Amino acid sequence: SASHYGDHFYIMTNAGDAFNFKVMKTPIETPQMENWVDLIAHDPKALLEDLDIFKEFMVVTDRFNGLNRIRIKSWDGTVDYFLPFSSETYTAMTGANFQFDSEMLRYSYNSLTMPPSVIEFNMRTREEKILKTQSIEDPGFDPENYESERVWATAKDGIKIPISLVYRKDKRSADGNPLLQYGYGSYGHTIDPYFSISRLSLLDRGFVFAIAHVRGGEYLGREWYDQGKMF
Repeated sequence: SASHYGDHFYIMTNAGDAFNFKVMKTPIETPQMENWVDLIAHDPKALLEDLDIFKEFMVVTDRFNGLNRIRIKSWDGTVDYFLPFSSETYTAMTGANFQFDSEMLRYSYNSLTMPPSVIEFNMRTREEKILKTQSIEDPGFDPENYESERVWATAKDGIKIPISLVYRKDKRSADGNPLLQYGYGSYGHTIDPYFSISRLSLLDRGFVFAIAHVRGGEYLGREWYDQGKMF
């Protein structure tokens, strides 16, 4: 994919051996591939997923160790940081940011315990405001009643498979709980941890819900997809 800013095109590409993608730039007047140069180098441990361009900032979305990251970089090099996400079972992605000359970034966030929210983030002051959160009609719903975590299971070939879990805290039993596990891996499509209203009924009755992030998706990068192909 290609974006335009100033006198250059900014190209997200897997050219060469960049299986997790990288960002290159090239002058508008001479866009031939021999003039492409690296702007964000390929990282074998981080899958590059999206690029948002603003007048003063560049926003890079990638996936590291299975987790979404949103990185803010200023064009003059004075600003470079990641949005601070503390959970290991969340989904975050940038939204529709149509204003080029703006320091406000809109992104979405949800987790196994938190309903989806649209958040406006000031890239300069680092202040944020929740614009909208999915409403839960149950007046007794409290996200603090639930716990999410990520565990790792060893497959037959010795590879560690990440699994996202969610359960109701006061229903967790030392003797074990019923479990509903979901897993999908194909075509590079990743099933991220996500909130579900209908799932609350299971959790409130003592179920543990699990998402197994199996190979065939891209939860752990492009190689995670390749390892699941044709087997």
